Amino acid sequence: MSDSEHRNKKGGNEDEIASKLISVAYKRFYVDVKQNTRGRFIKIAEMGANHKSRVVLSMSAASALVDKLEGYLSFHDTTPEDPKREETTDLMSDILNFETRRYYLDLKENSRGRFLRLAQTSSLPRPSRSQVAIPMVGLKEIKECIADFISKFGEGYMDSNSDLMDAMTLKSELGKTFYFDANQNDRGSFLRVSEVKSASGFRTSITIPASSLTAFRKVLTEAIEKLNIDKTDVEA
Repeated sequence: MSDSEHRNKKGGNEDEIASKLISVAYKRFYVDVKQNTRGRFIKIAEMGANHKSRVVLSMSAASALVDKLEGYLSFHDTTPEDPKREETTDLMSDILNFETRRYYLDLKENSRGRFLRLAQTSSLPRPSRSQVAIPMVGLKEIKECIADFISKFGEGYMDSNSDLMDAMTLKSELGKTFYFDANQNDRGSFLRVSEVKSASGFRTSITIPASSLTAFRKVLTEAIEKLNIDKTDVEA
């Protein structure tokens, strides 16, 4: 593992403030602090044998990620792994929302062990998705590196999260998970409902303005009545 800080190396329109290489099994992860005209941010890049992927976090998003990772590490330390597990299984999930970016945290386990998939989606300038997969054996070191960089370089670059409530999760028996999270932008408050297919990880979502939620609930209630869904089915 190598570590280089305070390099102020320019790459395109970005200044590199600090960088650290963390080797985990057959993968290499670079955690970088960079700065451009929009502010200072942290980039996590995964370098595999035949691919490179990355996620970008504002200092505030990185701070929220560190808080979440503490819970994942605690879960891992107190919950034994299943060495006989064959299919990839979801163990924990979270969503973080910051302006035009959303971050999906999914702790998974398969026959090769546990890993955290951190995915980033962005709506601007065009819809995009990127992700990194971090083996649990390296997650603590990456978390501590991010926390250290925030402590050293985050002052003056933190902003408030625009979340209005903690994300809620609903799992169905059909291999799907639904996420509900409220947020706001310059056009007002809204609720985003995301559907995630466990097998493929494919995600789709709809956005409902807060002003339409009451009417939306009314339509759902009518649909439940017309489909003859009794109270037991709804609670299940």
